[in-house]
Amino acid sequence: MRLLFDLDTRQFITLAGFRDPLTTISFKRGDTVPVAIQFISGGVAGELETGATGCIGLKTAYDGGFLAVATEWVKSGTGTSAVYTFALNLNTVPLNALLSGTTPCITALFELEFIQGDVRASSQTLVATIQNDVVKGTEGTPVELPDAWDWLAANRKAAIIRTADQGIPSRSRAQVASLTISGTLVAGTSIQVHFMGGLLPAGFPQAVSYLESVLADTSASTLAAAIA
Repeated sequence: MRLLFDLDTRQFITLAGFRDPLTTISFKRGDTVPVAIQFISGGVAGELETGATGCIGLKTAYDGGFLAVATEWVKSGTGTSAVYTFALNLNTVPLNALLSGTTPCITALFELEFIQGDVRASSQTLVATIQNDVVKGTEGTPVELPDAWDWLAANRKAAIIRTADQGIPSRSRAQVASLTISGTLVAGTSIQVHFMGGLLPAGFPQAVSYLESVLADTSASTLAAAIA
């Protein structure tokens, strides 16, 4: 994240050379965010005095404690390329408490403070949105289902259902409006495919218009007769 700070107006701006103020900022709980500050004066980027220090912080109230804070920056570049970068850790106890469970986000206050020489200066306050994180690292890996076509072809205990654009020979096409197919696939496991108007449960293609029966036993003719 890179922010532009106008030294003349003491506010964050959207673009160097223009003084349109930036009023909001967003973060994600759990991240460590590199927040790079570039200082602008007279529309031109530049350096602070040697030995200048800075701090950025997030709070929910002006008189409250920090939700997250970074008290040191690392300067890189010189002249118009000078950038001052903080590492803001958003994996903190206060943030985790506020964003527990299904809380989608919270609103906080964001401020930059810096000192050069004997002068202490602060930015105008930004409204910050801190979003809850989706990937928390404790979920585990979901069990993946096999491809429907490969699974059915391997077991050959149920019909293989295909869409009209898969090149089914005309002699095997049978248009259906509503169909239920039930059968034992492997020991202790069964599956039922039911569709009406082109809707199918998980694992099977959508928009089904035709059915091709590919079975190894005599039930193929029984099934074909049932849907003819």
